[in-house]
Amino acid sequence: MPYARVNTFWGQTRNFTNYRFSGGRVFNQGIPVDQVQRFAGRRVPQYQVADLGGTDFKRFRGGAHIQGNRLAIFRPQVQKAARVAPPIQRPAARRAVVSAAQFKAAHPQRVALAQRQQTLARQERQQIRQQRAETRGGAPALNTRNTRNKALQQRQAQNLRQQEKLQQRQTRVDQKQARVDNQRVRVNQAQQRQAQSFRQQQKVQQRQARIDQRQARVDRQRVQIDRAQQRQAQAARQQQKAAAQQQRQARAERQQFQAARQQQRPPERAQQRQGRQQQRPPERAQQRQAMQQQRAAQRQGGGGGGRGQGGHGPAQGGNGGHHGHNRPPGQ
Repeated sequence: MPYARVNTFWGQTRNFTNYRFSGGRVFNQGIPVDQVQRFAGRRVPQYQVADLGGTDFKRFRGGAHIQGNRLAIFRPQVQKAARVAPPIQRPAARRAVVSAAQFKAAHPQRVALAQRQQTLARQERQQIRQQRAETRGGAPALNTRNTRNKALQQRQAQNLRQQEKLQQRQTRVDQKQARVDNQRVRVNQAQQRQAQSFRQQQKVQQRQARIDQRQARVDRQRVQIDRAQQRQAQAARQQQKAAAQQQRQARAERQQFQAARQQQRPPERAQQRQGRQQQRPPERAQQRQAMQQQRAAQRQGGGGGGRGQGGHGPAQGGNGGHHGHNRPPGQ
């Protein structure tokens, strides 16, 4: 491809691929890494292609496997017996190929540009040959054709300068776009950091909420335990009060029982005394009756002496009563 054509494609295309033919093979060469790094503003990662010798495609699903700076590739198993048509001979490839006439009819501007570039390249070669001839001592051919060639060369040089300006403008646009892309990347990274910090804050808040809920449950359990202890203490106090009341009731019942027992004791003693009197011999009863009759006669007999004796009699009787305590009458 002529240099002028390559230069034109270079100025009008951002990403393209270079193809070269050597030794009967076509080689595909991309954009130089330095240029990509200069326009992108960051380093292009480089990986060492490692053929692990594996044929298990299941391990390579979901994309390439990158470990450090090594890129593991999948090597398919080649079957020599398979009869597969090469890509250029497949129907889809044949349908995609167009003839030169179809291409010229579909892209007239590109055809005209290619013709102009070929003309420029041919003129450049003629100019180079002429310069070499002049250097060797030959006389320049001054004719109208050379004049036209010089004018054409000037126009071509002007066109090249314009193309260079366009290329520089496109380079500035690309640089500006790269800066915009870098700014977008930084903004996206900042947004990701903000989202990550927000998620961390949410996690911290959720953890704090769980801690607060756990603390609230512990506080409720403590309150329940305190209330249970208070109820137990109140029940114990009530039991103590009931026991004291039962003791007081038992004491009152014992006092009542003792009072009733004391009230019941005199009749029992009187009955015991009557029983003892009934058991005494009749002689003693007769003697006592006689003594009672004698005392009654003395009281009725009158006289001071009788009164004095009678007055003295009770004293004796009193003495007798004192000496006869807890004894049958007449003893």
